[in-house]
Parts: sequence; C-alpha cells; structure tokens
Amino acid sequence: MAEIAIRNAIETGLYKPGRIISQRQIAEDLGLGVTPIREAVLVMMGNGIVDRHKHHSIKVSEIDEKRLREIFGVRRILEEQAVRLAAEKATPELIARLRQLNRRLEVMEAADGADAINPIDRDFHTAIFNAREAPPFTPDPAG
Repeated sequence: MAEIAIRNAIETGLYKPGRIISQRQIAEDLGLGVTPIREAVLVMMGNGIVDRHKHHSIKVSEIDEKRLREIFGVRRILEEQAVRLAAEKATPELIARLRQLNRRLEVMEAADGADAINPIDRDFHTAIFNAREAPPFTPDPAG
C-alpha cells in the first residue's frame, strides 16, 4: 500500500526526480505511518526508484532516456506475456471489467486527467495479472 502510494506520488509529479524528501514528510503527505513508508522505501531503493539520502531522507531517482527505454522494453515483453496468459483464462466478467477500465482510461486521456490515469491503469494491469488464477474461459456454444 505504501509503495503504491509513493509510486503514484512520483508518477503524478508530487515528488519529482531529483527531489530530496524526508520519510516523515512522505508519511504526512500520504497519510500513512512512518514504518510502512520506511519498508516501502527499502523496496523502492532496491528497484532504483529512490536513493538513500541523509537523516532518513530519500532522493527520487532521475532516470535517463536510455534507462527509460530499457525499462519500457522489458515491461512490454512482460505485459505481452501477461496478456497471453490472461486471454487463456478470460472470463466474461474479466472482459467486462477490462472494457470498463479501458473506457475510463480513454475518458481521462481525452480530458487530460493525468492524475487519475495512474490508479486506473494500475487497476487494469492488476486485473490482467490476477486473471492467471481464474479458471479457463469456455465459450457458450449457444452463444
């Protein structure tokens, strides 16, 4: 929860690359306790999203264009495979949920609602990821 909240704050521009901020300030900004923030920061440091700074502060990592291209390249490969696996087990409910989320994303994009896009996008990807646990879809022959 705390990691997602911090990622959203970075993605929406609340915490910009290069910014130095205390963990206590993050906790206050996001309405979370210091302990979950501290744990999330450790994970995010391991992923290169933030760097440790002095006195329980962090610095939001600056990502250059080359690294960003590499990240999105790997992400594309992983997402394509996730979609293949989800399609094998797609249920009518999953398809309806993905369509609903996709419509919401289109509305936010058209309205330039960048702040609202990240949580919806995350819901969309989570639904696809969770589909791997669903039973396989069998079409109704009467269809």
